[in-house]
Formats: sequence, C-alpha cells, structure tokens
Amino acid sequence: MPGDLRFEVPSSISLRPFMPADVPAVAAIEALVSPEPWSERLFADEFTVASARRHWLVAEETSPDVEQGLMIVGFGGMMFVADEGHLMNVATHPDHRRRGIAAALCAALFADAAERGMASLTLEVRISNVGARELYRRFGFVPVSSRRDYYRNADGTREDALILWLHDLGSALAPATSPNTSPGS
Repeated sequence: MPGDLRFEVPSSISLRPFMPADVPAVAAIEALVSPEPWSERLFADEFTVASARRHWLVAEETSPDVEQGLMIVGFGGMMFVADEGHLMNVATHPDHRRRGIAAALCAALFADAAERGMASLTLEVRISNVGARELYRRFGFVPVSSRRDYYRNADGTREDALILWLHDLGSALAPATSPNTSPGS
C-alpha cells in the first residue's frame, strides 16, 4: 500500500513532453547528477523509438534568467513492454531538488503508464540513493532484488542497484495529486 503522496510543487513549475530541442538541456542536467550520464546522442535516439513504447517529460520553471522565460529543471522517461512500464531515468537539476519536481514527473509518467494499460512498473535505483528510494516507496514500489555492480561511481568503483516493482499501479495513483499538478499533466 502506498504511503503519503502529498507534495507541493511551486506554481512556477510545469510539465510538458520532451522535444528534440530539449536534448542539450536534459543532457546537461544528466551530466550534473550522474557519474555515468546518458549522452546527448542517447537522449536524441529516444525520438527514433515508437511513441507507443516510450514517454518522456520535462519540468520547466519560469525564470527571468532565461531568454524564453522557461528553464528545464528536470526530466523523466519510461519505456513500455507488454503490460509493464520501466522508469528509465528521472532527474532534477541539483539547484532545484527537494521541491516536488521528481514526484510530479513520476506521478505524471505513472499516470500515463496506467492510461496505456500498464499493470506493473519497475525501476533500478542506486542502493545509496536514499532520497529516490523514499520517493519510490511513497508510490508503493517495493524492493525485490538487486543487480550487483550495476552502476559506476565517479571514482571508478561500482555500486549495486536495487530493483523495485510496483504491481498495483491503479491504487498507487489514486492519492498522487496536489493542488499544482495532476497525474495526467
């Protein structure tokens, strides 16, 4: 059973589909947060996969420091196989963490997965990433296994991944709304 899914997202944050023009900004965030980041090419290649098999979002914030007035502060993407969704990547710019952005991205991605008929979701997370593990626990994910040495750290050492599953997607989404977001955003 999922835990407390209440979260506040600033009204200056909005979610929208990931577009090819977003690749440099998304890859820049990825490079800031991951010791083994996806390349711009890997993100661009996601646009060559059928949309029925992928769903990516970006989180934007209104910012006077950016020419267009909006700055990408986070992103997330899922892939779909049969009736299962796999959260491939979700990240928030380090300067914008702990504001509910990753939770909003996950809620919207998971709602889309439910609309597509996915029954279960899975993901891998670094064992040391306590904040992400807590977020996923709030959505109802439970650990089922691990992958030894799945991640590479900046110092060259390896770290295990914890494999999490959510088998009751519908019940996890029921309370996942807040005044500023909706799972279908």
